[in-house]
Amino acid sequence: MKDTQIEEYRRILAKEFSDKDMEIETTTGYISIAALGFFITINDKFISLETATCKWALIVSLCLLAISFILVLVRKYKAKHDDLSLMDFIDDMKENSEDDDTTLYYKWAKSHKQLKNILTVIFLCLTAGIVFQVIFFVLNIN
Repeated sequence: MKDTQIEEYRRILAKEFSDKDMEIETTTGYISIAALGFFITINDKFISLETATCKWALIVSLCLLAISFILVLVRKYKAKHDDLSLMDFIDDMKENSEDDDTTLYYKWAKSHKQLKNILTVIFLCLTAGIVFQVIFFVLNIN
């Protein structure tokens, strides 16, 4: 492949990655808020909180689901902030400067790692929140 073909292919892959990442983030946000609403409704309709056992599981579940949604919002904000910061840095870069290229790579890698870590925590909170809700529901279904 020629350098121009490699650059074009890299650009296409970066666009697809960005689109998929945004789709995952959006879907995770929808799932978090929908699970929160769904479980509140289910508990209201089928379980009497006055006589329920293991209320701690309900509280932990709802907190984890709320945290996962809040983290989705934080991740969206951080991604936009980091993108703007990288664009500003690129605007100020000197042509053919290896130091600037290295700095840009490290800034991007740091941002990518932080966003990936936040997404991992979102998945963990969402999964744990659903598990705790199922435990609460199973223990208290009449």
